[in-house]
Amino acid sequence: MPKSADADYIARRLRALREQLGLTQEEFAEASATNYKVYQSMEAARRWNLRWSTILRLAELHGLSVSQFFSSRVPRSHFEPRSLVVPSRRRKKSS
Repeated sequence: MPKSADADYIARRLRALREQLGLTQEEFAEASATNYKVYQSMEAARRWNLRWSTILRLAELHGLSVSQFFSSRVPRSHFEPRSLVVPSRRRKKSS
C-alpha cells in the first residue's frame, strides 16, 4: 500500500521542527527518548501508519497542540529535553 500525502506532510513538519532546534535526527531522538531508527523512518515518511497517540506525543514533545502541529504555518517548536543533554558537535581544529 503506497504512503499517503498525510505521511509526507507529517514527515516535512517533523523535519522543519527538528531543524528549528538545530538538532540532527539522532540528537532529537535521543533527547526525546525515541528510538532513532523509528524517528528516522517517521521523518522519511516510511512509517506512514502512525497511531494517534504517537502523533499526540510528537506534538506534545514540541510543546504544540495537535491543531498547531497540523497548522498551515510551521509553528515554533518549544521542545525542551528535560533530563538529557544533547552532546555538542566536535569542531575540527583549523591548521
